Parts: sequence; C-alpha cells; structure tokens
Amino acid sequence: MVKIGLVCWQQGGGTNDYVDYGTSLGNGWSEITVQTWVKPATFPNSNFIFEHLVVADDNSSSGLESVFALVIDHLNNPTYLPSSFEGNLIHFGIRTSNQTFRNRPIVIPDINSYTDYIRGVAISVNPVEYALDTWMFLTGTFNGSETKLYINGQFKATSNNQPDDVNRSLTGVLNTSSINRRIGSNSNGANPFTGKIPLTQIYNRALSSTEVLQNYNALKSRFGL
Repeated sequence: MVKIGLVCWQQGGGTNDYVDYGTSLGNGWSEITVQTWVKPATFPNSNFIFEHLVVADDNSSSGLESVFALVIDHLNNPTYLPSSFEGNLIHFGIRTSNQTFRNRPIVIPDINSYTDYIRGVAISVNPVEYALDTWMFLTGTFNGSETKLYINGQFKATSNNQPDDVNRSLTGVLNTSSINRRIGSNSNGANPFTGKIPLTQIYNRALSSTEVLQNYNALKSRFGL
C-alpha cells in the first residue's frame, strides 16, 4: 500500500500558497483514497469558481492531463441541473483510462449539452457539516467502478446515483499524467483554497466505510469534534 500524509499547511489567501507533492502519484492506480482535514475561511460565491483542496488537475476545458481532484464549489440558480445541486458543493472526481475528450473530472457546468462533463464525480449537496471556520474530515474513494464521498466519517454521496438520479460512475485505471499534484491550489497554482489544511493522506486503494470512520475517530478529538 502506498500512503502519503502528515502535510501541515495553512493558507492565508495568497495566490501562490500550496504544497507540491510530485508529478506521478496516482498514475495508473486501479483504486485511490484521498483524505484531508480542512477548515475553510471562505466559500466560493459565484458559479464554477473552485477552491482546490487536493488535486492532480490540469484546469483545462477538457482535463486530458487530470487524474483526481477534491474541491469545493458553488452553484447558483441551476437551469439544467436540479435544485438539489444548488449552493455550496464538495466534489471528488477522477479521470480514468476509459474516458473520452470531454470527460473532465471536476466540472459541473449548468449547460444542457455538457452533461457528459460530469461523469465520475461524486457530489455532496449542502451538508450541514459544511460551514465556515469549522473542521471537516473529507474522504473521496474510487474502487475501480464507483466514486464515493464521505464527510466526518459518514458516507454522503456516490457516483452511482447523483441527486438528479444520474449514474456518473467510471471504470478503468486512473489516468497517467505528469501534471503537478498539489494541496491548496490547482496544478497550475490557481484557484487557491483559503483556510487550513493540517493533514492529508492518499492511499492506492479504496478504503472501506469502516476504515474511513476509524480514521475520523482516531483524530477527531484533535480538532474538537
């Protein structure tokens, strides 16, 4: 098992604050788990403005070099997507070897012709735990056929059944790319997260729901939860 962790970092809102952890993590993996403790100081307040937490994402319209991404986002007054997508969102997305050109892992464009952009993305819709200046333990997993999202050790969403009843799951191994892997911004250094990220862990397998909860319980007292 590959595991990285214990990255201590605090973001004060600067555009160049991030942690860089190489250019190969996740390449060709059949499974992945991304876990991180975060305390947001701000939220995105306009459509499609992401704050990047833990990513290997090229931030292009197609995402051909992307591998995985855990981000927060905001969506106002959706037109084509259902109202259950409105508000502050948490995404965990992956790009696999089986995806085509227009399958970017972390985009939710509210445009009718772009529905295939959001394949493979698990979305948490306005969780009560999602609040400013509040510690959250976020976990995204991919087991080779399904992407899941957990908040504070509890399962919240699956790519198999999104709020609009669409299956956005993918199969295949993770994409291979030399894009920068970063904590706190996208791989080009833009769209920074504003807040605190004291601990991030990445595994080359999909943790079970029991393991996710165990990891949360093991550290929650440090964060006053």
